[in-house]
Amino acid sequence: MAERAPASDPGATYAERGPIAAVHVARTFPAPREQVFRAWTEAEAVRRWFGVVEGVTRNVEADVRVGGSYRITMKWPPTWRTIHVVGTFLEVDSPERLVYTFAWEPVPIPALGMGDSKVTVQFREVGGGTEVSLTHELLDKRRIRAWHTWGWKGSMRRLARLL
Repeated sequence: MAERAPASDPGATYAERGPIAAVHVARTFPAPREQVFRAWTEAEAVRRWFGVVEGVTRNVEADVRVGGSYRITMKWPPTWRTIHVVGTFLEVDSPERLVYTFAWEPVPIPALGMGDSKVTVQFREVGGGTEVSLTHELLDKRRIRAWHTWGWKGSMRRLARLL
């Protein structure tokens, strides 16, 4: 089931795929594929767009290669406690595809009870721009999928401003 983005978020589509416990977010950016890919793989760029609000992401460390790891340090509102998103790169095919594991340390909302998950990001050239198609899998609860849909939508809006 696909949901069109609101007029304030042009070029984006969002879909929840309940049977496979995943969230899908796609958006087209008016930038070359190599530039968009770099925004996903260069630590300073990721720090500037990752997260739903400005100032939440404080630091990004990334060894972008198969088997390499990443760690994103955030201050989580409203308490501003430190949390991390961590994972390992499973596939790196520049500038076409990234696949990595995704886990929270600690889980920001313990009631969600989330474990490890997997993110696949594909970058496709379209009409002078780049379509980014993200699938976040292994999200076994509806609340977890809703929360991550909200997070990825916010991050994509911030990425659009950066590009």
